[in-house]
Amino acid sequence: IMVRSEAQQQLFNLGDLDRAIALKRAIVDQGLRCARVVTTGYVTRYKDMDVWTATCDDDRAWSLFVSANDSVQVRLCDDNAKIGLPACNVKPGTEGGTGLDELNLANAG
Repeated sequence: IMVRSEAQQQLFNLGDLDRAIALKRAIVDQGLRCARVVTTGYVTRYKDMDVWTATCDDDRAWSLFVSANDSVQVRLCDDNAKIGLPACNVKPGTEGGTGLDELNLANAG
């Protein structure tokens, strides 16, 4: 049986833009740099954490481990394999961009 906290489930329910904002906030809150998230995606479940990935406009890809108590650990995707953590391979159907392209098209029309 897999139990997710409300906050863990909310990431699945968010649109691309809101998910990108939430993941960027988690990255920046750790004192790391990310000016803009360009893609996001769900990776896997690891222990009691959901693993998401976010790629920033500087081409850094981050893995975000979201626990049931709503705490988040952030690591560079390149470091995961070195320490035995899941690779940042996005599960099909969970990919998302920032949503900014769709927002700009809606505002232009």
